Amino acid sequence: MFPGIPKVILLFLIQFTINIAAVSSRQISVVAHMVNSPEAIRWALDQGANGIEFDLNFSGETPSHFQHGTPCDCTCLFGASTTTSICKRDDVCKVSTSATVMTTFLGSSSENISSRLALIYVDSKISDMSSGNYIAAGANVVRLFNQNVMEKGFQGQILIGCPEIKHSDYLRGALQEAKKSKYADRYFYTIDGETGSAKEVWDTLSKLGTRNIAYSTGISICSPRTFHSATEFSVDKKAYAGVGIWTIDLESSMKDYIETGVDFILTNRPKIAAGVIGLSNIPSPGKALSFSFYWKCDCNYRGKGIFGGGGCKISKIAPPNYACKCSYKGFWTCGGVTVNCRNSSSQQCKLPNASKEACQLGGGDCDGY
Repeated sequence: MFPGIPKVILLFLIQFTINIAAVSSRQISVVAHMVNSPEAIRWALDQGANGIEFDLNFSGETPSHFQHGTPCDCTCLFGASTTTSICKRDDVCKVSTSATVMTTFLGSSSENISSRLALIYVDSKISDMSSGNYIAAGANVVRLFNQNVMEKGFQGQILIGCPEIKHSDYLRGALQEAKKSKYADRYFYTIDGETGSAKEVWDTLSKLGTRNIAYSTGISICSPRTFHSATEFSVDKKAYAGVGIWTIDLESSMKDYIETGVDFILTNRPKIAAGVIGLSNIPSPGKALSFSFYWKCDCNYRGKGIFGGGGCKISKIAPPNYACKCSYKGFWTCGGVTVNCRNSSSQQCKLPNASKEACQLGGGDCDGY
């Protein structure tokens, strides 16, 4: 077929091409880092980003303004010297926009509603907040975005982050408020400041009571530290709606983390990231974060003899803190769906198995036992 090319080399080239195609066909989001003004949002979208990350500050438990503050990525030599970076914009570290102005811009501007903006990542600056305000603050964030962004027609998803495990009540407050609205399925939650503590983050997020969880970790571009082990652990869980890394500005590092399997990259250089990933591989609104097969339980039909009847029985267990609801589909087949436990304090809810008791927690057909 190809004269002069040894068969072994030809097979290698074919396999290499297949591998490259497989990597490039994955959907990966480009999240522009530190976009704390309407002008920066416009710039990010123009650079090819489908996501934005900004820094939400509070006055007590009330969202007040978006601002990163100093130091930031732009205060070290690498960030300041990169021509394609957001650092080339004026006062990136110090620029401040009120929470009302920013969210109103996101919701009222047709350029955003009709754009490729698929993911809004809220970096919550709550390290100095009183722990007694966490739940109320989380709820207030969801109210703000529901009123000014979601209800105005935004079709994407919102990822709410807190810095450390000890702040997880903030996420619980946001989750409780989101569940009251019709937008609950478009809010996601992460703990993004625990650096390499991937197992501990998983243990905490998996107990929130929602499958809308993402893993995000990283450090400033001013540090050479990497997080391949943490991202690999989280990708291998196959349980997150997305795994992300921040902040990555080098093309070589972007490619390394893409190979690891991340679903979104936070960067100061969205145009470079979009070029590495390819515009056709950047997800559209509604598709930036997606549920894993991990959350799908299943049930099989089991008969009890000619006159004994039959019914459903769990064949694939639900994830921790959830139950599997079995249902009869007809023609001696059953299916299952992951639901909240009828009794969340039950041991079979905390650590599900395929027992009859675990099945009953789902409230479905369990007569196959």
